[in-house]
Amino acid sequence: MATSVKPYRPVFRFPSEFHPWLWSASFKSVVLISQIARLSPKLAGVVCGLTMKAKIIITPKKAVLDPQGKTVQNALAHLGYTEIGAVHVGKFLEIELTGTDTELARKQIDDACHRILSNPVIEDYRFEIE
Repeated sequence: MATSVKPYRPVFRFPSEFHPWLWSASFKSVVLISQIARLSPKLAGVVCGLTMKAKIIITPKKAVLDPQGKTVQNALAHLGYTEIGAVHVGKFLEIELTGTDTELARKQIDDACHRILSNPVIEDYRFEIE
């Protein structure tokens, strides 16, 4: 005798089922957002519009020879772009952040840039958080 397997269905309950005395729409949305935040902080940030974006620019230091930049500069000169001076090739990163604390995000991005995203011996970095 074959037994049927029921498909998995996530249980979703409305806020009024969690707290029957909450009938106002504003209270329902607050409870729903708090439940979303508990289950998935990233999704809660997207739902509430609380995401921030860090834009990071990493370039070689001025004192360091940049062979890739020199190659691009020579290629541009051979293509007829004679008005171009020095060329420096670097990296550009965009990182999405969840949360509302800008100072904490600034410290974390600075630490990540210094420790892993750049080589502080030969590269400089700057960033801005939007």
